[in-house]
Amino acid sequence: MDDEMAQRHNKLMVWNARQRAVVARFAERSTAERMLAATICSPVRTRSRPRQPSTAPAVLQGGGLDADTRTWDDEEERRARIDLVAEMDAAAAGPLQADPSPEIKRELFKAAPPPHRPAIGPARPDAFRDDGDDTILDDIDDDDAVRPIGAPSELLASRTSMEGPTPLPPKLRQALTELDQIVIHVLMCGAIRFLCVKWLLMQEDNFKMPNRQALEEIERSGASPSPLLSPQEAAALVERGDRSIGALTYGWLSPGDPDPDGSRIRVLRRALMGMAIRTEALFWDFGSLYQAPRTPEQSASFQLALEGGAMNQLYASILATTVLQIEEIPPRPAEFDGVVCLFKLSANVDEDKVRAALVGFGTIKSYDLKRTPAIVRFASHASAVAAKKVGDAAKDAGMSAWPGLFEGLDTLYNETPYFSRGW
Repeated sequence: MDDEMAQRHNKLMVWNARQRAVVARFAERSTAERMLAATICSPVRTRSRPRQPSTAPAVLQGGGLDADTRTWDDEEERRARIDLVAEMDAAAAGPLQADPSPEIKRELFKAAPPPHRPAIGPARPDAFRDDGDDTILDDIDDDDAVRPIGAPSELLASRTSMEGPTPLPPKLRQALTELDQIVIHVLMCGAIRFLCVKWLLMQEDNFKMPNRQALEEIERSGASPSPLLSPQEAAALVERGDRSIGALTYGWLSPGDPDPDGSRIRVLRRALMGMAIRTEALFWDFGSLYQAPRTPEQSASFQLALEGGAMNQLYASILATTVLQIEEIPPRPAEFDGVVCLFKLSANVDEDKVRAALVGFGTIKSYDLKRTPAIVRFASHASAVAAKKVGDAAKDAGMSAWPGLFEGLDTLYNETPYFSRGW
């Protein structure tokens, strides 16, 4: 698939999730403060860089900018990454960035369109019980998965006007800051690590995101800058409250590897280069949380990250984070055609038993039952889809289509639409 097609199929909307319930927490405060908390918003705008024209329109959808509808050639993208890393170095060494001109303020602080969908409520009390309901294939049960909560609009830490931002009332800002303490606690425990955006932009064009265990190996090797922020650096960014932390929401494309062909990281890096709000750190579950297989200590850290509401607050924080949403699912690479994965394969199951259970859907070319999860390759993708439909129907009925053999089956490349993934 060429780069132009990758851009069209991987539009990235930049928006900040807002939890409407946050406003209700200020019910005891003045009506003016509660109205302010409900109305301060602004869409993200991209940096003004010359780009090649594209036939795809740059459209706003509910306050989020399709940040990747223009074509970038390789050399321009490389220069843009170098420029942005240099800007980050200058910002770290010098004073805070200069106040934007009135013309830029008028562009940056326009009111966002009204929300186009209602907020999603909190997870149910038993959300962290593992019932095997993992259609997102991220090793987090669907009921546990952090959901983008609220309208897709940009919330700023200040009220905005044509003259620029006005600080929030101190009591309101303090209350919003207190909501982020749960995130700071989990960061200081090391259960969640933020990726360093500067390091991310310095990587080669064919870079693929490693998991957290691999990133910590790079960190221990003495890489400079480190791919991960220290707990202290991460907590300081949250406390700074300027929304310079990106929180990525997307659907995994394959178990064990959310971005098998690197299409997501390409779109993400281009968006990071184009954002008006400078993003210094990133929460990406694959690199921020320990991935399977985990040691007992890593499993305990993983559970700590999920429990207590810290993950929800990462996406709902008004002051600390900007949510980056990748909604589109890239086309299936050819190497995934006809491949299904088998979840929780029973210990006594061999190839003969798997063949007897699945051969009715079509010719089977190969097996790999030692892999986790085990995989079976059909001669046609239609056979894989037919097996998936039977498994899904049984799951919806609360049972397994292959009891005693394996608990579930799915295509290895997960083409489920973003908004059908149990958010």
